[in-house]
Amino acid sequence: MSRQLFAYLAVAILAAALATAISFRLWHPAQAPAAAAKAQILYWYDPMRPEVHYDHPGRSPSMDMPLQAKYADTASLPAARLSLSGQQQQELAVRTGVVERASLAPHLRLAASIAFDERQLSVIQLRSAGYVERAYAYAPGDTLARGAPLADIRMPAWSAAQAEYLELLKHGPEDLLPAARERLLQLGMSPALLQELDRKRQVQDVVRVSAPRAGVLLSYEVRPGMSLAANDTLARINAIDKVWLQVFVPQAQAGSLRAGLPVQIRIPGLQHRRQARIEQILPAMDASAHDLSLRIGIDNPQGRLHPGMYADVDLDLPTLRDQLWVPRAAVIRTGQSDIVFVDQGQGHFQPVEVKTGVEAEDKLQILQGLQAGQSIATRGQFMLDSEASLDDIKPKPLAPAAMPAMAMPGGSM
Repeated sequence: MSRQLFAYLAVAILAAALATAISFRLWHPAQAPAAAAKAQILYWYDPMRPEVHYDHPGRSPSMDMPLQAKYADTASLPAARLSLSGQQQQELAVRTGVVERASLAPHLRLAASIAFDERQLSVIQLRSAGYVERAYAYAPGDTLARGAPLADIRMPAWSAAQAEYLELLKHGPEDLLPAARERLLQLGMSPALLQELDRKRQVQDVVRVSAPRAGVLLSYEVRPGMSLAANDTLARINAIDKVWLQVFVPQAQAGSLRAGLPVQIRIPGLQHRRQARIEQILPAMDASAHDLSLRIGIDNPQGRLHPGMYADVDLDLPTLRDQLWVPRAAVIRTGQSDIVFVDQGQGHFQPVEVKTGVEAEDKLQILQGLQAGQSIATRGQFMLDSEASLDDIKPKPLAPAAMPAMAMPGGSM
């Protein structure tokens, strides 16, 4: 290696080490001696490897920097709030805004999917045992017309009951005819088949089972020659002239929803737009996604809407009057809590836990934790959160909700 190249490398390494040292001193100034003296030191740690602890002060073996002290009582130190100089705020691109009180109408764009309207599901079963004489070439997913044949079935119990009924028609007594007709109906014979029996006066050994409605064949459990017990299911058919739209709403945005609110629906790929209303808010919530489900019924006379399709739903909620709002970007959502950095002036920022509501016009409703007019960080808050975590600064928790007073019988407490 040439002497000149070696000199360049030495200068580069020295510059990198110097820049790191300056950066560390810039972002992590030493604690105030007076405050540090009041707190017990638990251990010292390497700023570049905070998981490594030392039982004495000294210098970092990795970057040759001073080890930092970890105090038992961090609340008594200036690190209880984050302090940044003007230059540090510029480097972190910190911008601030104000908590506003206003009246806004939240607008939600929600994901949805099309599903079968299960109120239009038909389950075709036998009330009597029998044998399949003929099955038809169907498979799940086929679209059937109303009255389409499903199976030809021989049912011995029907044959015997029909023979007794025809014998009563010929030789009486007539007062037993109503009971014989009721027996045929209880065995599963339809009124139409009973009328045909009255007309033809001939036992029908094989009965054709037909689709009671038009729709999609969901299941078909019929094969030629198989035996069927009473209450066996032959097929399941779901009509598609009306479908359900299942809308998924995050729990944080579900507070103002109610049945009857108008929505606008768009089906991507079909240029299909229509208006509808929320039909039902389902009582159960998806435990994995923490989503609430809404149900909207949609007419589908042409069958263009297929279960499984996705849709976009736009929903305008009623105006929320005189509420607190902050820019949506100002709130850090950790999954366990929502955090906002309050600007306390002179470069001091305090992380505060807040309770949020719905969104409106790129703003987020604040239900608890802030007051109107407070200055908050609206940009650079993730860098602030990183610095606060490194300094072990905990967010100010929400105040516990006040418990209502309990009246005692016979007087007040």
